[in-house]
Amino acid sequence: MTLEKFLGKFAIVLGDFLRENDNNPECLYDGLIEEMAEQIDRDVYFSCGETRFVLCHPKWDKVIKMNRFDNVSRDYNALELDHYERAVELGIDRIFLPIECVLTVCGYDIYVQTKYTTSVCDQRYKDSRKIAEQVNELYSQRICNKAYNRMYDAGRIDRVWHARAYQIYGKQFMKTLEKFTRELHIGDLHRHNIGYLGKQPIILDYAGYFD
Repeated sequence: MTLEKFLGKFAIVLGDFLRENDNNPECLYDGLIEEMAEQIDRDVYFSCGETRFVLCHPKWDKVIKMNRFDNVSRDYNALELDHYERAVELGIDRIFLPIECVLTVCGYDIYVQTKYTTSVCDQRYKDSRKIAEQVNELYSQRICNKAYNRMYDAGRIDRVWHARAYQIYGKQFMKTLEKFTRELHIGDLHRHNIGYLGKQPIILDYAGYFD
């Protein structure tokens, strides 16, 4: 089933539930969203974090992201979209996976985002080690550490991923990114929230965390 067809069917089921519950998105929870999705297409994979529900499919090139208002009070999808649009203005959007709002059901917005190839957390050890060796051949530890420490909430960021980003995007790009993360307090960039699109280092969850 295509993403567009799934969204059409999902919107009907979701809308019926929301109308039965006074259009209150706080009634949506992980098991419910998973059940709704599986009723439409059993190949859809469900996951969730602190702030969003996520639905993906092996044949889709995008994932569906929905706010978890049962767990947080902020609209993290809208916040992430705002961060992306600001990144476009600064010319550093290449490192952020694009996100857009595609559907609104009973006042509840549904977003889609480009699907990444792998997160750092899911990366195979030998691939991570190969990247580390390549980076070490080109950059001194002093240079990498200095750039790394300028990122907001730097202690959570994988050092090999950051060094690869520095290698691919360049010094000026990374300086702009470092300032950007500090000004907007974009933290929570742990190994599940950063990764690769092909061989390109990307950030897949860049709303930050404020609850």
